[in-house]
Amino acid sequence: MDNTTPTDQAASGGPDIGDVQRRLMVDALALGGGLSSDAEAALRAVPRHAFAPGASLEAVYHLLDPVVVKRNRYGSVVSSMPAMQTHAAMLDQAAVKDGMAVWEVGSGGCNAALIRELAGADGRVVTSDIDCEITERAARLLSDTGYHDVRVVCADAADPLPGNEGLFDRIIVTAAAWDLPTTWSTHLAEGGRLVVPLTMRGLTRSVAFDLVDDHLESVSMQPCRLEPMRGAAAHQPELLLLHNTVCLWFDDGLPAAPELTDSVVESERTEVWTGVPAEWRDPADTLPLYLASVLDGFCRLELTEEHDLATIAPALPSDVTAVTGAGSLAYLTTRSAPGLLGAEFGVHAVGPERQILAETVAGHVRDWHRRQRGGPGPHIRVYPAGTPDEQLPADGRVIDKIHCRIVLTWPTKTATSSMPEW
Repeated sequence: MDNTTPTDQAASGGPDIGDVQRRLMVDALALGGGLSSDAEAALRAVPRHAFAPGASLEAVYHLLDPVVVKRNRYGSVVSSMPAMQTHAAMLDQAAVKDGMAVWEVGSGGCNAALIRELAGADGRVVTSDIDCEITERAARLLSDTGYHDVRVVCADAADPLPGNEGLFDRIIVTAAAWDLPTTWSTHLAEGGRLVVPLTMRGLTRSVAFDLVDDHLESVSMQPCRLEPMRGAAAHQPELLLLHNTVCLWFDDGLPAAPELTDSVVESERTEVWTGVPAEWRDPADTLPLYLASVLDGFCRLELTEEHDLATIAPALPSDVTAVTGAGSLAYLTTRSAPGLLGAEFGVHAVGPERQILAETVAGHVRDWHRRQRGGPGPHIRVYPAGTPDEQLPADGRVIDKIHCRIVLTWPTKTATSSMPEW
């Protein structure tokens, strides 16, 4: 493991290993495909390691893991630099062009520098964060690396930006947002684009939205992992704890009548196997989001370290797709495919209506595989809160937030899927 920092290298007169690491990681991203030439050039130009002083080069240039910037007094991460793959994907989604005005929400310095490279000398870049310690750090690092003309603002992104900033061609949010404050739409120029890690029913995806008339329409979606928003736009999912070992996290509030008790998870288990292969995951990981949009009582299941229930045995101990209903609980799992290579999706269920609930979930998994897997994914539209139902798409799942109404619709894929049928 290389724990050398750029400061150490400069002091010793050695080569800047960080530049070598950056070149190798960008090469790997480019070979993976999907990286635009503009984003690639920006990633090659910005010394990412200069924005993470004290972190090892291995951590800074890891493709999939973020770099911790700040923890709170309890040790929880409150700010981090997105993983290189996330940086690259969101830059591609934003498609920043020369001369554009861009507002970044969630400031660490590195992403603002990347945006500055893309916007060019005629562009305008503002980066903001609710934490003044973070913005002071970002301003210092941007200045140290030569990006003197990036404006750094300490402000809650749910409020209008201080000063007369005008409109932006692009707004890029680098923190997971449960809601979309009206501030973002009002700061967006006509035909502008918002790129935001949007949390829908507990699932976060980086979505690029174009402003179309009075609403936002998605143009792309990518998996991502970022810290949640703080301040007025913060949101805390609610927990239902069963048997002190099974955590059910509900993003949009607990069910009106949960009807779930500790005895439910101690009852007999039903298993239904779907015949759907699980060894291949579509790029945007659409199965959980599909289930979230068609099933009421959707939640995420996590097991505590004290878990000792034989009836609750998902393939993974955390971040498990689950659903509740009629006093019962079902969750998605996998098993090795009997007699075949790979794995198969299945459903475990407990409770008085376990058989019905398991069959229902399994049916939706099969439907996703047949109609959606390998397809374009959902189309997401965002309307202002208070928009009447009759003005929303009739065939979509509506997710109501405080400031907006999100509608997910699932166009059926047109191309024949290459996924095997069992």
